[in-house]
Order: sequence, then structure tokens, then C-alpha cells
Amino acid sequence: MNIVKLLDIHHTYPNGVQALKGVSLEIKKGEVFGLLGPNGAGKSTLINIILGLLRPTRGTIYIKNTELTNSTFNILKKDIGYAPQEYVFYDHLTVLENAKLFAVAYGVKDYMDRIKELFDLFQLHEFRNQRAKNLSGGQKRRLNLVLGMLHSPSLLFLDEPSAGMDPQNRHLLWESIEKLARTENVTIVLTTHLMEVADRLSNRLAIIDHGKILAIGTPTEIKRKFGEGEVIEIQLASDVKEQAF
Repeated sequence: MNIVKLLDIHHTYPNGVQALKGVSLEIKKGEVFGLLGPNGAGKSTLINIILGLLRPTRGTIYIKNTELTNSTFNILKKDIGYAPQEYVFYDHLTVLENAKLFAVAYGVKDYMDRIKELFDLFQLHEFRNQRAKNLSGGQKRRLNLVLGMLHSPSLLFLDEPSAGMDPQNRHLLWESIEKLARTENVTIVLTTHLMEVADRLSNRLAIIDHGKILAIGTPTEIKRKFGEGEVIEIQLASDVKEQAF
């Protein structure tokens, strides 16, 4: 079953830039779907159109077999979660205060149980009384994602979820996203410009560039088609000394 279906999506900004040039794709229920492409490829524009934040110049969007329009968006939005690349929490509030505020805004019943569940999953429980501004970059990313999941959406969008994170925190976040995909009935759509992220997390992915879909398939299929690349390791001799150049 498809939870998202896009048919011939075009978008031209007022300055004449064509961000999307006929994008068509289907996202299956329960999968982690990656949108892989360089900065400026059209990833964020496409996500904003699916979220109802932008109107396409041309094309049709279906979410859960319902065409996305101004009237249907208000019905569908309760099933959609979004963790943008920018932080959405309030710096001066604690982690727990932010979660409570968002839970009330979403109308979540018995929200303390839901907050504890997500704090445990994303390893934020011990930081619950810290002000958000004092968190590390990785902890802030995890809080951003928790706030997008509080209302238990069936469709979750993650925009560059591991941007600016060190390797340890990046792998911790990936493990949490993988567990989230296994334990909750949620379809995840993530954007990234890093093949490593798309390869690790995605069941299927689409490569997008200059507003067009270049390929769709599993990470294995994509690598088979375009090549897996090479990793070069360099080991320096123990007696190498610093030299001035």
C-alpha cells in the first residue's frame, strides 16, 4: 500500500528558478524512504510541497489515497510529523518543558507516558531537566525528532537528521531511528546529501538532482547501478615527524 503518491510535480519559484521538473514517485507504508541529492537538488522543496507548506506549480499529491488540497490537509496533518533541519524547540525551556508544551499543542492525551517512551528511545531521559540551549548538538537533534513524534504520526519527515553531528552521536541517532521504524507504525521519509545515511537507514531511496528523479531502488540496487565507490585507508608510520613546509 502506498502512503504517498506524487504525480508529475513541478515547482517554479517567483524568481524563475525551476526547483522541481516533473517528479513522480510512490512511498510505501511502513518503509524508510530516502531522498538523496546534493544541496539545491530540490529535496526540501519536495518535502515542503508534501507537507502542504508550498503549492506545486503543477502536479498532484496523494497521502493515504486522499488528494492533498487545502481542505484535506487539515484532516491529514494530524497523521504527519516533521523534524526539520533547523531546531524547533525553545532554548530557555528544559527538555521536559519543551516536550510538554509540544504535546499539549498536539492534543496528546496521557502525554507523560508518551514523553517517557520517546525519551527512553532517544536516550534523553537523563537530560530532561537541562535547558535545551545547554544540550550537545547530538542531543538537540534527538530532541528535535522527539518533538516531531509526540503525536504518534503515521508519516514522519526528517530533513537532514544527522547534519552537523559527530560520528558517535550520528550512529546513536541512526540506531534510534532504526528502532523507531521497527517499533512504531510509522513511514519515515528522510532527506540527505550523504550516501552513508541513505544506505544505512533506507529501505528504498530516490536520487534527485536539478529537480528530477534520476533513480529509485534499494540501496543495493542503486550501488549496483552507479557503483559502490572505494574507501582508501592511509596509515602513517609511527616514526613520522612533523615538518615545516
